Amino acid sequence: SFYSALFILSEIGDINRFPDSEHLVSYAGLAPSTRSSGTKVYHGPKQGSSYFRWILTQVAWANVRKEPNGTVGNFYSKKKKGCVKASSKAMVAASAKLYD
Repeated sequence: SFYSALFILSEIGDINRFPDSEHLVSYAGLAPSTRSSGTKVYHGPKQGSSYFRWILTQVAWANVRKEPNGTVGNFYSKKKKGCVKASSKAMVAASAKLYD
């Protein structure tokens, strides 16, 4: 919607400061933060604005409801695979896919 677009624009400012969609997804905190040392991999907390993540997830939910057989809807369905607990994780991944 119009207000979602305004909110996203206010959060990111100039889109040209992100070289690609991966940097935008990372800035929003939709990509997991990871670091490794030797053979161990550590997953850290999400970075970025929680409000920004929330609005991006809401936009993705709207997209999945409107176009369940679209690119993002199919991606969400494959990630979810019928597991209720995986629903929110699948939607975060779908949110990142929406901006890919």
